[in-house]
Amino acid sequence: METGLIPITLAMEISRAETEEAQNLLLDAYEAGQLRGKKLAAVRRMLDIRMRAQGKGMPAGRLGRKGTGRRMTAHDLMQVYQREAEKQRLLVKKSDFAQTRLLFIVEALKDLLADEGFLNLLRAEGLETMPRALVKRISGGCDE
Repeated sequence: METGLIPITLAMEISRAETEEAQNLLLDAYEAGQLRGKKLAAVRRMLDIRMRAQGKGMPAGRLGRKGTGRRMTAHDLMQVYQREAEKQRLLVKKSDFAQTRLLFIVEALKDLLADEGFLNLLRAEGLETMPRALVKRISGGCDE
């Protein structure tokens, strides 16, 4: 940073990493042109979470997963970042799918509940009550 090779904001972001190893990884990735701006901050947070998680749970050499014994490189860091980003994209797709399904179900229930014959059948079977959240969504009280 003092030589002007790295902006002060990025130097501050790198310095927030919890370990010197994480700081060196972030600096290497930045110098290699693999991480810039917000990606660097996201990877730093991810590294901190992973390094904290390594200290918890079972010891590495016993029943848990064995460590590789080698140091992580900037390339490894980018692979981990890309895997995490892919997980996030998959989560968004699943969420969109669930939202679409919910909308379909709510619309189908609205149609069914508008049919008097269906309502009579529900009453005859003792199924006229519904969860409050579902009633609220069907009646249009919930826009989620």
